[in-house]
Amino acid sequence: MNSRWWGGAALFALPLLAAGQERVGLFAQDTASYCTRILVDGAYEMDANAVYNELLLGLLNGGYLDRELRQRSSDALRGMNRLGQVMQLRATVIAGDSVFRHPGLQWSVSASHQDQGGMRFRPDVYDLTFFGNAAYEDRTAELSGSAYERQQFQTIGLGLYWARTGDHVRLDFVKGQSLSAVDLDDATLYTAPDGRRLDVRLNGTYWQSDTAVNGSDLRTFNGSGFAVSFSHGYILGPENGRHVRNRITASVEDLGLIRWNGGSQRLQQDTSYSYEGLRVDNIFDLDGLVLGEETAQDTLGLHFEQGAYWRVMPYRAALAYDMQWRAGWRWAFTLSQRYLPGYMPLYHLEAGKSLGHPFIGLSGQYGGFGDLRAGLRAAFQMGPARLGLTLPNLATAFGEKSRGLAARITLEACF
Repeated sequence: MNSRWWGGAALFALPLLAAGQERVGLFAQDTASYCTRILVDGAYEMDANAVYNELLLGLLNGGYLDRELRQRSSDALRGMNRLGQVMQLRATVIAGDSVFRHPGLQWSVSASHQDQGGMRFRPDVYDLTFFGNAAYEDRTAELSGSAYERQQFQTIGLGLYWARTGDHVRLDFVKGQSLSAVDLDDATLYTAPDGRRLDVRLNGTYWQSDTAVNGSDLRTFNGSGFAVSFSHGYILGPENGRHVRNRITASVEDLGLIRWNGGSQRLQQDTSYSYEGLRVDNIFDLDGLVLGEETAQDTLGLHFEQGAYWRVMPYRAALAYDMQWRAGWRWAFTLSQRYLPGYMPLYHLEAGKSLGHPFIGLSGQYGGFGDLRAGLRAAFQMGPARLGLTLPNLATAFGEKSRGLAARITLEACF
């Protein structure tokens, strides 16, 4: 058996598709405006703490990856490595001026498409996937602790929006498109000399949505569920001659569950076995030579259970503190966490100044799927419209040793 199967089983898909960076409000809250708002927000982020962009982009483009390119990322690997991508596209309408007889309370309708994935993996997972097990002769590859998850889903929901404070709460119906996940609590692969035997120790779980339909088709309906999102801010102290706002905000996005349908698969293994190849008694017995899927699964001990199950969505929780001065200066710090493998707490610091209608700011962050990153944010107001552009990873996005790509565009109109 080719050991790339084992590396692939642990890694599944190094090139994840998609990503996002939550934004803090681009402008000071307009406490007097209860207008109808239309917001469109799109984000893409790809980041890693060790693997270089050249490898990830090569995988996404489907081109040939020469050994030198693969080796550069291998040489940069650490004890436990992180990688992820998240794509988010959301459209929201906020309208009304009094809901439940509360002036300034508005209703909202919001819809989104999301594709989120993350993974953590040991160096041996990468090397088995991209170089095979030739270098592991009479050695044991350590795969324990590696995990991967990718969820594609769409949401549509109704909510309430407090125009004076910017607080909101929303309940979404969720359509699950596809799910693929693996969690290896304990896994090793030993390759005997001359490749005569493979010894496997495996304790892990695998989840996969219904494979009978095309999971890449947006029309695919493999699961359903509900999610809640909310944001609440608290003003710290009264305004004075210099400060306009001194506020702390807690928020949660897409906290919910999806029930993946009865065609979904699940495999839980806690076993060890030795594989010495296939024995053929009669080379001319063609019926005996042809191995079906069921025979191969029996040989490897891979028995999938089919049925529905619930899975937590990749929600994001954040705590932000921001200050704004009457001169137009602004400072903001955000601590956030996303529920995906390989994602560590993200510390994001931003400082900028409003130059009349435009806003220009610099940012720095550490964590998430990557390490230390630096970028900028700009916002412009054109009549009733506001355009925001966030590039949190300009400093390390280009060049041979680049890691991470991220961009967010926000359009807001007030009528």
